[in-house]
Amino acid sequence: MRLQSEIAKSPHNGILIKKREPNPPRDSLQAVGWITTAHVALSFGVCPSALVLTSRGMAKVALARQVAMYILHVALGYSHSNVGRVFGRDRTTVSHACKVVEEMRDQYHFDSHLSAMESQIQKSVSCALFPFTTANLSKKTVSKSGGRSS
Repeated sequence: MRLQSEIAKSPHNGILIKKREPNPPRDSLQAVGWITTAHVALSFGVCPSALVLTSRGMAKVALARQVAMYILHVALGYSHSNVGRVFGRDRTTVSHACKVVEEMRDQYHFDSHLSAMESQIQKSVSCALFPFTTANLSKKTVSKSGGRSS
């Protein structure tokens, strides 16, 4: 996920600072990557942008990145190559991340926390890929008994 830069003036001292904002998602893979990365980062208490940096980062960040890769591959069904694109990594890195996380699932607390994250992310992604529309509200169906239902 690339970041675009914006120059802004600080109201305090007039110094120019660089503000970084994420580019909007270009396709569903990027959008799903954003949802997953944000959720995992929140769960691990790290900054979401740290998961997509080119450096490994701290151990906590590296583990969060590996968990996000694992969820994208195992829970959401994306290929190693596609998951690698989200994080700017090679498919072999994603494969290694999946092996590391799979081995950690032997720990009860880690496994239960990961299972909860997988479930929540799957729900969030399904809502994002199939959004609720107001057009569905206007369609009224008539039941066999003659009453309206929505």
